[in-house]
Amino acid sequence: MTLIELMISVTILSVTVAALGAMARAVQISAEYNESYGTATQNARVTFDRLDRAINQAYANKTYPGVWTTIDLIGGYDFPDTLVVWRPSGNPINPQGAPLASELVVFCPDPALPNRLLEITVPSDSRTMPSPSSPATFKTFIDGLKTATGAQKAQLTDLVRTTPVSGSPNPRAAVRFVVTRNPTDSEMLTYPSVAWMNLPWTQSICGPATGLRQVWVRTELQLMPSGQWVETNTAAQQAVPFFGSSAYCFEMTP
Repeated sequence: MTLIELMISVTILSVTVAALGAMARAVQISAEYNESYGTATQNARVTFDRLDRAINQAYANKTYPGVWTTIDLIGGYDFPDTLVVWRPSGNPINPQGAPLASELVVFCPDPALPNRLLEITVPSDSRTMPSPSSPATFKTFIDGLKTATGAQKAQLTDLVRTTPVSGSPNPRAAVRFVVTRNPTDSEMLTYPSVAWMNLPWTQSICGPATGLRQVWVRTELQLMPSGQWVETNTAAQQAVPFFGSSAYCFEMTP
Protein backbone atom coordinates (compact mmCIF):
# COMPACT_ATOMS: atom_id res chain seq x y z
CA MET A 1 0.00 0.00 0.00
CA THR A 2 1.16 3.49 -0.75
CA LEU A 3 1.25 6.12 2.00
CA ILE A 4 -1.80 7.85 0.55
CA GLU A 5 -3.79 4.59 0.49
CA LEU A 6 -2.76 3.88 4.07
CA MET A 7 -3.88 7.34 5.21
CA ILE A 8 -7.21 6.92 3.45
CA SER A 9 -7.71 3.52 5.10
CA VAL A 10 -6.87 4.92 8.54
CA THR A 11 -9.26 7.83 7.98
CA ILE A 12 -12.11 5.52 6.95
CA LEU A 13 -11.40 3.25 9.92
CA SER A 14 -11.37 6.22 12.30
CA VAL A 15 -14.71 7.52 10.97
CA THR A 16 -16.20 4.04 11.27
CA VAL A 17 -14.97 3.65 14.86
CA ALA A 18 -16.30 7.11 15.78
CA ALA A 19 -19.68 6.31 14.23
CA LEU A 20 -19.87 3.00 16.06
CA GLY A 21 -18.93 4.73 19.33
CA ALA A 22 -21.63 7.36 18.82
CA MET A 23 -24.17 4.65 18.05
CA ALA A 24 -23.16 2.70 21.15
CA ARG A 25 -23.48 5.83 23.32
CA ALA A 26 -26.89 6.58 21.81
CA VAL A 27 -28.05 3.06 22.62
CA GLN A 28 -26.74 3.42 26.17
CA ILE A 29 -28.49 6.78 26.64
CA SER A 30 -31.72 5.36 25.26
CA ALA A 31 -31.51 2.39 27.64
CA GLU A 32 -30.83 4.64 30.65
CA TYR A 33 -33.66 6.97 29.62
CA ASN A 34 -36.15 4.14 29.28
CA GLU A 35 -35.01 2.60 32.55
CA SER A 36 -35.35 5.85 34.50
CA TYR A 37 -38.82 6.66 33.18
CA GLY A 38 -39.83 3.01 33.41
CA THR A 39 -38.90 3.02 37.10
CA ALA A 40 -41.06 6.10 37.68
CA THR A 41 -43.98 4.44 35.86
CA GLN A 42 -43.61 1.25 37.89
CA ASN A 43 -43.57 3.27 41.13
CA ALA A 44 -46.76 5.01 40.05
CA ARG A 45 -48.45 1.70 39.23
CA VAL A 46 -47.61 0.26 42.64
CA THR A 47 -48.83 3.41 44.38
CA PHE A 48 -52.16 3.52 42.54
CA ASP A 49 -52.66 -0.21 43.10
CA ARG A 50 -52.28 0.25 46.87
CA LEU A 51 -54.62 3.24 46.79
CA ASP A 52 -57.23 1.36 44.76
CA ARG A 53 -57.08 -1.63 47.08
CA ALA A 54 -57.57 0.48 50.21
CA ILE A 55 -60.35 2.61 48.73
CA ASN A 56 -62.24 -0.37 47.32
CA GLN A 57 -62.15 -1.99 50.77
CA ALA A 58 -63.31 1.15 52.59
CA TYR A 59 -66.17 0.93 55.07
CA ALA A 60 -68.74 3.70 55.29
CA ASN A 61 -71.94 4.62 57.08
CA LYS A 62 -74.27 7.58 56.75
CA THR A 63 -72.25 9.71 59.19
CA TYR A 64 -68.73 8.65 58.20
CA PRO A 65 -68.49 8.06 54.42
CA GLY A 66 -65.16 6.24 54.67
CA VAL A 67 -62.61 8.51 52.94
CA TRP A 68 -61.36 11.99 53.83
CA THR A 69 -58.50 14.38 53.12
CA THR A 70 -56.66 16.85 55.30
CA ILE A 71 -55.35 20.09 53.86
CA ASP A 72 -52.35 22.26 54.74
CA LEU A 73 -52.91 25.93 53.95
CA ILE A 74 -49.60 27.72 53.26
CA GLY A 75 -49.18 31.15 51.71
CA GLY A 76 -52.76 31.19 50.47
CA TYR A 77 -52.39 27.83 48.69
CA ASP A 78 -53.93 24.58 49.81
CA PHE A 79 -52.09 21.25 49.80
CA PRO A 80 -54.52 18.31 50.11
CA ASP A 81 -51.75 15.72 50.24
CA THR A 82 -53.10 13.41 52.97
CA LEU A 83 -55.75 10.76 52.31
CA VAL A 84 -57.48 8.93 55.17
CA VAL A 85 -59.33 5.67 54.50
CA TRP A 86 -61.53 3.74 56.96
CA ARG A 87 -60.43 0.18 56.25
CA PRO A 88 -61.00 -2.22 59.16
CA SER A 89 -59.31 -5.61 58.91
CA GLY A 90 -62.63 -7.32 59.65
CA ASN A 91 -65.95 -6.05 60.92
CA PRO A 92 -65.67 -2.46 62.20
CA ILE A 93 -65.85 -1.94 65.95
CA ASN A 94 -68.48 0.81 65.56
CA PRO A 95 -70.36 -0.03 62.33
CA GLN A 96 -72.83 2.82 62.82
CA GLY A 97 -70.43 5.19 64.56
CA ALA A 98 -66.94 6.61 64.21
CA PRO A 99 -63.91 4.54 63.18
CA LEU A 100 -61.05 3.79 65.52
CA ALA A 101 -57.55 4.99 64.77
CA SER A 102 -56.45 1.36 64.40
CA GLU A 103 -58.92 0.96 61.51
CA LEU A 104 -57.53 3.88 59.51
CA VAL A 105 -55.04 3.85 56.66
CA VAL A 106 -53.25 7.15 55.98
CA PHE A 107 -51.54 7.93 52.68
CA CYS A 108 -49.24 10.95 52.87
CA PRO A 109 -45.72 12.24 52.22
CA ASP A 110 -43.18 11.40 54.89
CA PRO A 111 -43.08 14.40 57.29
CA ALA A 112 -39.28 14.04 57.49
CA LEU A 113 -38.53 13.17 53.84
CA PRO A 114 -41.36 14.53 51.66
CA ASN A 115 -40.05 12.77 48.53
CA ARG A 116 -41.30 9.53 50.13
CA LEU A 117 -45.00 8.65 49.89
CA LEU A 118 -46.06 6.45 52.80
CA GLU A 119 -48.93 4.17 53.75
CA ILE A 120 -49.37 4.46 57.53
CA THR A 121 -51.38 2.37 59.98
CA VAL A 122 -51.41 2.45 63.79
CA PRO A 123 -52.90 -0.91 64.81
CA SER A 124 -52.27 -0.35 68.54
CA ASP A 125 -54.24 2.92 68.74
CA SER A 126 -57.79 2.35 70.01
CA ARG A 127 -58.85 6.00 70.13
CA THR A 128 -62.00 7.06 68.32
CA MET A 129 -61.48 9.31 65.32
CA PRO A 130 -62.91 12.83 65.80
CA SER A 131 -65.55 14.08 63.42
CA PRO A 132 -64.23 15.56 60.15
CA SER A 133 -66.85 18.28 60.58
CA SER A 134 -64.30 19.90 62.92
CA PRO A 135 -61.41 20.26 60.42
CA ALA A 136 -58.79 21.58 62.86
CA THR A 137 -59.36 18.83 65.44
CA PHE A 138 -59.55 16.18 62.74
CA LYS A 139 -56.30 17.35 61.10
CA THR A 140 -54.45 17.45 64.41
CA PHE A 141 -55.55 13.87 65.11
CA ILE A 142 -54.44 12.61 61.68
CA ASP A 143 -51.12 14.49 61.84
CA GLY A 144 -50.48 12.79 65.17
CA LEU A 145 -50.90 9.37 63.57
CA LYS A 146 -48.14 10.15 61.06
CA THR A 147 -45.52 10.42 63.81
CA ALA A 148 -47.06 8.07 66.41
CA THR A 149 -44.68 5.72 68.20
CA GLY A 150 -46.61 2.61 67.11
CA ALA A 151 -47.08 3.72 63.50
CA GLN A 152 -46.32 1.12 60.86
CA LYS A 153 -45.06 2.76 57.67
CA ALA A 154 -44.80 1.22 54.21
CA GLN A 155 -42.97 3.21 51.54
CA LEU A 156 -44.88 3.34 48.26
CA THR A 157 -42.29 5.43 46.38
CA ASP A 158 -39.33 7.71 47.09
CA LEU A 159 -39.47 9.50 43.74
CA VAL A 160 -42.07 12.16 44.59
CA ARG A 161 -41.21 15.58 43.24
CA THR A 162 -40.68 18.20 45.95
CA THR A 163 -40.49 21.97 45.71
CA PRO A 164 -39.82 24.81 48.18
CA VAL A 165 -42.89 26.80 49.18
CA SER A 166 -42.74 30.20 50.84
CA GLY A 167 -43.95 29.88 54.41
CA SER A 168 -43.15 26.18 54.70
CA PRO A 169 -40.01 25.08 56.58
CA ASN A 170 -39.73 21.96 54.41
CA PRO A 171 -40.27 21.36 50.68
CA ARG A 172 -43.77 20.23 49.73
CA ALA A 173 -44.51 17.01 47.90
CA ALA A 174 -46.34 17.12 44.56
CA VAL A 175 -49.21 14.91 45.70
CA ARG A 176 -52.88 15.87 45.58
CA PHE A 177 -56.02 14.02 46.63
CA VAL A 178 -59.55 15.17 45.80
CA VAL A 179 -62.59 13.43 47.32
CA THR A 180 -66.03 13.95 45.78
CA ARG A 181 -69.26 12.54 47.20
CA ASN A 182 -72.53 12.09 45.34
CA PRO A 183 -74.84 13.21 46.85
CA THR A 184 -72.60 15.79 48.49
CA ASP A 185 -72.63 16.46 52.22
CA SER A 186 -74.55 19.71 51.69
CA GLU A 187 -77.12 17.91 49.53
CA MET A 188 -77.58 15.28 52.22
CA LEU A 189 -78.35 18.04 54.73
CA THR A 190 -81.30 19.21 52.60
CA TYR A 191 -83.22 16.07 53.61
CA PRO A 192 -86.06 16.02 54.68
CA SER A 193 -86.76 19.43 53.13
CA VAL A 194 -85.96 17.69 49.84
CA ALA A 195 -87.65 14.33 49.41
CA TRP A 196 -85.34 11.33 49.85
CA MET A 197 -85.92 10.05 46.33
CA ASN A 198 -85.29 13.51 44.88
CA LEU A 199 -81.68 13.60 46.10
CA PRO A 200 -79.11 13.14 43.31
CA TRP A 201 -78.31 9.50 43.99
CA THR A 202 -75.65 7.72 41.93
CA GLN A 203 -77.18 6.52 38.64
CA SER A 204 -80.57 7.40 40.21
CA ILE A 205 -80.44 4.15 42.20
CA CYS A 206 -82.70 4.69 45.19
CA GLY A 207 -85.87 3.60 46.92
CA PRO A 208 -88.24 5.05 49.52
CA ALA A 209 -85.75 4.24 52.31
CA THR A 210 -82.45 3.51 50.51
CA GLY A 211 -80.05 5.28 48.20
CA LEU A 212 -76.72 4.50 46.55
CA ARG A 213 -74.06 7.04 47.50
CA GLN A 214 -70.76 7.25 45.63
CA VAL A 215 -67.36 8.34 46.97
CA TRP A 216 -64.87 9.24 44.24
CA VAL A 217 -61.14 9.77 44.89
CA ARG A 218 -58.91 11.43 42.31
CA THR A 219 -55.14 11.45 42.71
CA GLU A 220 -52.38 13.49 41.10
CA LEU A 221 -48.84 12.27 41.67
CA GLN A 222 -45.67 13.79 40.19
CA LEU A 223 -42.59 11.55 40.18
CA MET A 224 -38.99 12.32 39.29
CA PRO A 225 -37.22 9.82 37.00
CA SER A 226 -34.14 8.31 38.59
CA GLY A 227 -30.90 6.88 37.29
CA GLN A 228 -27.43 7.93 36.16
CA TRP A 229 -28.56 9.56 32.91
CA VAL A 230 -31.07 11.79 34.71
CA GLU A 231 -28.53 12.74 37.37
CA THR A 232 -25.99 13.87 34.77
CA ASN A 233 -28.46 15.66 32.46
CA THR A 234 -30.11 18.66 34.08
CA ALA A 235 -32.51 19.12 31.16
CA ALA A 236 -33.86 15.61 31.76
CA GLN A 237 -34.80 16.32 35.36
CA GLN A 238 -38.47 16.89 34.61
CA ALA A 239 -41.27 15.50 36.77
CA VAL A 240 -43.66 13.02 35.20
CA PRO A 241 -47.33 13.52 36.19
CA PHE A 242 -49.54 10.51 36.87
CA PHE A 243 -53.27 10.57 37.49
CA GLY A 244 -55.43 7.97 39.18
CA SER A 245 -59.10 7.54 40.00
CA SER A 246 -60.92 5.20 42.38
CA ALA A 247 -64.53 5.04 43.53
CA TYR A 248 -66.81 2.95 45.70
CA CYS A 249 -70.52 3.01 46.52
CA PHE A 250 -72.46 2.18 49.65
CA GLU A 251 -76.08 2.03 50.66
CA MET A 252 -77.59 4.94 52.58
CA THR A 253 -80.72 5.01 54.69
CA PRO A 254 -82.54 8.02 56.16
